[in-house]
Amino acid sequence: MIYMWVKKTSNPLKKLYCAAYNLTSRQYNSIKKQLDGRVSSVQELNLLHIENLKGRIEKTESTINRKWEQKEKQHQSLIKMKGNERNFFKKVDRYRKLRQHIHQKKRKLHSLKLKLEK
Repeated sequence: MIYMWVKKTSNPLKKLYCAAYNLTSRQYNSIKKQLDGRVSSVQELNLLHIENLKGRIEKTESTINRKWEQKEKQHQSLIKMKGNERNFFKKVDRYRKLRQHIHQKKRKLHSLKLKLEK
């Protein structure tokens, strides 16, 4: 049988922290493993958060495009109307609501893009 003897490198931080905070090596190793786990967890969550933001941005952009088309159709129908029809004011109200909805979605899209850049 061949035995490989692996020399463990002494970590200068380990010695420093053990001396400064009166820790044993076992306690230091336990704390270090927990912190390494938390760091890797945060890194994975950041990747998931980025993917989630990209999906939300795509959905918001598609909603804006769909609502924009609806607004254009509504606008064309309003142009054709004379203004004295029975449902004219309902169509004007719908048109204004669509414009406001698009405006708010654009604001949301901007904030999502800023979050993604962060």
